[in-house]
This record gives sequence, C-alpha cells and structure tokens, in this order.
Amino acid sequence: MSGSGGDGMKCTLRLHFMCGRNLPIGDRIRKSSDPYVRIDVVNPMGESLDGDILATGRTRTIKQTLNPMWDETVLLPFRCPATDAEYVQVRLAVYDQDTFTSDDLLGTVE
Repeated sequence: MSGSGGDGMKCTLRLHFMCGRNLPIGDRIRKSSDPYVRIDVVNPMGESLDGDILATGRTRTIKQTLNPMWDETVLLPFRCPATDAEYVQVRLAVYDQDTFTSDDLLGTVE
C-alpha cells in the first residue's frame, strides 16, 4: 500500500450480490444486457488521484437480462490501512459485457 509500507493487517471484504433490477439496456439490438459487477476496494487517502486500489474483484456475467440473479459471494483479501486516520472505500460498477468492443458502464455506486 502506498505511503504506509504495507504495514496494515490482512483483511477480507465479503460481499454477497443477490440481484439487479431494471438495469439499462447495454445491447440495443437485443434490447438486453450481459451484466456483471466490478468491485474495487480503495484507500482514498492514497497517493494516486482516485486513491490506491487495494483489491479488485467481479461477479460472473449473467447473459441477456435486465434483471440479473447473481446470488454470489465475492471475497476480496487486502491489506487494511495502517492507521486509524485511513479507511477503505468500496466502489461498485455494473457493466454490460461485450465480445468485440469495450464493456459498457451501466452504473456505479461508492
């Protein structure tokens, strides 16, 4: 971890994703999406402009739906910030997975 020498203790974030409802259309031809969720655990006090990413993960992709049912647990191990003044932020981004072009961002939450 930048700035702390990696002195934080080992932590694990456990997230359980149930479902999504009424997601935006990512594929205009099929009028559907192939959604997945990307998870970033971030130290916002880090040296980079958007904070230092401590861990990244994702759910599986659910094909051709605007109402995905994941019912999936994601475990993200990372080094906790070294001091009480630091904290972590969880950023979630839902994407439509595409085969031949870059994935489309459907929405985010922090």
